Amino acid sequence: MKTLIIYAHPNDKSYNASILETVKENLSSRHELKILDLYKEKFDPVLRFDTTHRRRDLAHDEAMKDYRDLMIWADQLIFIFPIWWSGMGMLHCYHYIL
Repeated sequence: MKTLIIYAHPNDKSYNASILETVKENLSSRHELKILDLYKEKFDPVLRFDTTHRRRDLAHDEAMKDYRDLMIWADQLIFIFPIWWSGMGMLHCYHYIL
């Protein structure tokens, strides 16, 4: 099974980093694994609509192509991110990728 872990945390010594390592260690060796670290990628989560970024063109946005390809490649998605004050942090607006 092809598994994509979408990870988002700015501190590589955090509790979330430990969760990431635990998941990687415990996935079956039959899994093909890729990790998308949104902070290391310097992912920009801001969804823009203007004359340059039209809503109907989002599916063809070249800046998001690699992310879309990873999502299509994966059979399974695992999201690892912190919950801050009962909500997701800014980088966790993954709807922009889809």
